[in-house]
Amino acid sequence: MLDVVGAFGALVVFSPVLCLVAALVKLTSPGPVFFRQLRMGLDGQAFEMLKFRSMKVDAECETGPVWTQPNDDRRTPIGAFLRRTSLDELPQFWNVLRGEMSIVGPRPERPEFIARFRETLPQYMLRHKMKAGITGWAQINGWRGNTSLEKRIEHDLYYIEHWSIWFDIKIMLLSVFCSSISTVPAFTLNICIKITILNLISTIASITLSFKGILNSTLTILIYKIRISPDDFSDSGVRKLK
Repeated sequence: MLDVVGAFGALVVFSPVLCLVAALVKLTSPGPVFFRQLRMGLDGQAFEMLKFRSMKVDAECETGPVWTQPNDDRRTPIGAFLRRTSLDELPQFWNVLRGEMSIVGPRPERPEFIARFRETLPQYMLRHKMKAGITGWAQINGWRGNTSLEKRIEHDLYYIEHWSIWFDIKIMLLSVFCSSISTVPAFTLNICIKITILNLISTIASITLSFKGILNSTLTILIYKIRISPDDFSDSGVRKLK
């Protein structure tokens, strides 16, 4: 319920921003407005994650699947700005409405990378015991993109073990206020976005509090959100994957 209300509210609140960004993407570079990329979500199910296109069309035709690098020349004229402000991620609220993602959870990764990671990091696949999220505990702590996979997994598993509605709300609030503002031109828009998101989160929190049945049935919500049993963990850490 929280995901559905939050995603619908976000799409309504951000509709002017979505239209503006879509127009800028279309006007500044040839190609489609949206970029669809295969990602792996809950229980290892693949889905198409939606983003505003921030890279040139066929950006990986020569390199194959690779992470974006600093000063990547494959970016569109506004691509760097979209990534820095995370505006390229806004269409993923549609993925949340479709039930493919959650607002908060481990960030979904590409199957090409997962095939590599699971060979060297046995705990990696436990991330898929929960719906993938637009934001997460690892991301607000700085572990996103081309950073330490071990640290990312550590934070993702911590989130899974300690999940609660209030932890989700905390992460949403931190996602608003912990993103960096690194350039003056982006400052004003960043502040406006942060204020809007804060108002949205406050509304979501109020709606959530009104649903006493939801708050009093944490176990039901837990089963809906997380498909993981206590046997998946031991006192010494995470059990080896089967």
